[in-house]
Amino acid sequence: MSKFIFDFDKSKSKEEMKKIHEIENIADVKLHDIKNYLFKDFLPSIDREDILGVTDKLDDLVDGIDEIAIDIDIYD
Repeated sequence: MSKFIFDFDKSKSKEEMKKIHEIENIADVKLHDIKNYLFKDFLPSIDREDILGVTDKLDDLVDGIDEIAIDIDIYD
């Protein structure tokens, strides 16, 4: 991501954005996997809500990175 921002090259931006978006999609799948595991199998010593809060914040972070990449490409 830092290469995308600090060494921005419009000719390579679509390729870099694709990579970032793929990472965001993988993170979404992992988030769903964690939630499914928590609700079906896991009996944690900490509250499920705390784990869900962390995973939701991580998802927000990865979504934000994806959105920033799109904005950088749009505004060149």
